[in-house]
Amino acid sequence: SRATPYFERLASLPASAAPKRIMLYFHGGGWATEGPKSAIDKRAAAQRWANAGWLTINSTYRPNAQPVTDVVALYDATRAMYGPSMKICTTGESAGAHLALMVAVERRSLSCVVAHAGPTDLVNTDKSAFYASIVKDGMGTDPAFLRRNSPVLRAGEIRSKVFLGHHKDDLFVPAAQSRRLAAALGSRATLRELKAPLDCPKGAEGPCLYIHAGAKLSDINALYAAALQFAAAAPATPPA
Repeated sequence: SRATPYFERLASLPASAAPKRIMLYFHGGGWATEGPKSAIDKRAAAQRWANAGWLTINSTYRPNAQPVTDVVALYDATRAMYGPSMKICTTGESAGAHLALMVAVERRSLSCVVAHAGPTDLVNTDKSAFYASIVKDGMGTDPAFLRRNSPVLRAGEIRSKVFLGHHKDDLFVPAAQSRRLAAALGSRATLRELKAPLDCPKGAEGPCLYIHAGAKLSDINALYAAALQFAAAAPATPPA
């Protein structure tokens, strides 16, 4: 089936109320972690958007080479249900951020993307053997497939406004991945980077962990607040 295997609706508005904006959230996990548990484990990240007034769809997808198909199918189903004028954005972390960006590549009607620590180039792995191994394990080695699923190589097809958050010392996905996409998108992108030092006694754990690396809790909260403001201000219909 092309349908997304699992999703849940999160909202701070009554079930009978018509939403004014919709956020599709995609979890991370190296494109290999999937299933309801993967989505439920990341519910708090999705709930952040629901608390801000977005009807939020927290979803999962089939692993490996199939997730792009599934997240685009979820977007198409959402668009068909709520109509062409509805403001719809995507967001995710790590591999989920990559998938959020790929919806923008494939569907120019998407309003905005908020991508946290996302892979943007599956071909140029920035001399990181560890990142290269994640790409190989999660998305394979076919050159044409990797190029087709690299947002930075298809930046000219993206019309959505894009917010990119990344830690300068990300341990899994090099920050250069977001920097190159920001450069390619120009005025369509906003890039925010985090850095150490930490302000938590236990180091890069719990609330001090921003996706793949530790940072000051106040800086993490400020980045998330900036992302919420960015998405709220994005136009419902991207420029042609």
